[in-house]
Amino acid sequence: MNRHSSIYTLMLAFLLFSCGDFVELSKTAEEQEVKIYGDIFNQKVVDGVLFDDNTYLLSGNSTLLNYRASLLIRVDASAELVSYKHLESEGDHNSINSLLNVSESQTVYACGDIGNGDTLRLGLWNVNESTLETQKLYASPLSLVNKVSGVDVIRSQDAHLYTLGNIFSTDVNDSEFLLSKIEEATSNVIWEKVYGFDQTEDVAQNLFETLDGDLVIVGTTLFNGFLSPRIIKLNSYGDIIWDRIISRQASELQGSRLSASINEYGLITLVSRKDNGEHYLTKVSSSQGDIVTNNLISTAETSGSSVTYSINHLSRDVNFQYFLLGKTLDEENSQMLMMSVQDNGQVTAFNTWGGLNNDEGVKYFPETKWVLTNLEMSDKGMVGMIKNTN
Repeated sequence: MNRHSSIYTLMLAFLLFSCGDFVELSKTAEEQEVKIYGDIFNQKVVDGVLFDDNTYLLSGNSTLLNYRASLLIRVDASAELVSYKHLESEGDHNSINSLLNVSESQTVYACGDIGNGDTLRLGLWNVNESTLETQKLYASPLSLVNKVSGVDVIRSQDAHLYTLGNIFSTDVNDSEFLLSKIEEATSNVIWEKVYGFDQTEDVAQNLFETLDGDLVIVGTTLFNGFLSPRIIKLNSYGDIIWDRIISRQASELQGSRLSASINEYGLITLVSRKDNGEHYLTKVSSSQGDIVTNNLISTAETSGSSVTYSINHLSRDVNFQYFLLGKTLDEENSQMLMMSVQDNGQVTAFNTWGGLNNDEGVKYFPETKWVLTNLEMSDKGMVGMIKNTN
């Protein structure tokens, strides 16, 4: 796939340092169309949602010196920049880590962090998709010994909101999951519960609802000295139905963020990386927590050479394949990685794009074929949208 030219990079550098406004630069390449957004801050996106009119809302954070603010970016159906906003809320450490679009009520919810480096709390906001104005609906209790980071929000079939976060202790090497149930109509907290073992590092990453109304938390745990996937199934009252640690023999995590999805049949799909660099596509039954399949993802035949990489995002595409995003692990020059994988782990497409520093894929929108990315250009963190035409 095509790389950025040096002239392209110099043009963007000129734009960045000649004005303080958010700028956009577009390039039509032979294989894909590229949109890049940024200003004098360092931008990093974490999530994005697609609306019915094929417009997008992107979220993350922006950093300048020691100040960090939540970031929202609105782009149209052609990925042209419409508007953006740095959200200055409580403290100096903020990020919107997850977005939820409730199409039936035309409501967008955002889950993330509020506070500063000493007092970090999970926050839940309502977002006006047109003006990007936010209204805080909920914040986790303030604690002087713990930091709480919000990672996901979902809306249940019975019109409740659930927020998922991580509690990091400031005085011991310990972290746990925090799950809160909130009445959507009033924003009142129904219950808050913590899950984890003492003196272990448990980090939640995804929250799902099953067809029968139960909840599934997917995360990682430090188990027998190894970082392994952990899945917890709960009922709507927050009671644990089952708790599974996927053993190292199935998939042990090193250098990769655990990626997960759930399908209409209740199968939970995980992508994780073993310490030898191998990636596995693991399917787990949400009914009992049993491993259904555990297939090696091999890139050698498709890429023509051995490639070391990490995966950040997993989505099921419209052709019932899995689309994986991440980056190659190159000490000098990482590239964004895009991969299509079948249920059996067979790779049907493998592409890299970039040539700058620390380029990585964040989220894929299979309906429109646009890919959300983080890029580094002219020593600045940038946000990218790339059209996948392969």
